[in-house]
Amino acid sequence: SADSVEATGIFQFFEAARLAVEQFAGPGLLWLHGRALAGAWDAPLELRYQFADELDPEPPSFVEPPNRWLSAAHDPDELLGMVQAYAGQVALADMCLGAWLEAFENHPLARETLLVVTSPRGYPLGEHRRVGPCDEALYGELLHVPLLVRVPEQDAGRWQRLVQPRQLP
Repeated sequence: SADSVEATGIFQFFEAARLAVEQFAGPGLLWLHGRALAGAWDAPLELRYQFADELDPEPPSFVEPPNRWLSAAHDPDELLGMVQAYAGQVALADMCLGAWLEAFENHPLARETLLVVTSPRGYPLGEHRRVGPCDEALYGELLHVPLLVRVPEQDAGRWQRLVQPRQLP
């Protein structure tokens, strides 16, 4: 794992994205595609530890994202460690995305730019005894993805309806 947030792959991606946006003159399409949870889970260990209770085993220190089947008699503490590692990586991604969004808001075209943040797939965390996309079976945990849409000149809010990836365009 990285010693600092700035040394992580996700931070480096968002730093490159910030530089790309600074150079973007628009109008047009700027597509930023990162590996996020498919890449190294290199968040500093303290981000994992924040999700561990006092009596929990110490969160694991692996960096390679887990991608395997769990046995029927799997150790629940091992799965808990994988979930804590995932949560630490998601916390890192959220932190970096938030910092990038703040920088993006300072761009001259930000107020007239449609911004969409999504993912091509979810990450199974033990449902159906799968951790990671080990066989890419199309269960809900692989199909449910985040979708954040910022529409220019509209107040922030939440849609009160379900959407599907095919509705994105």
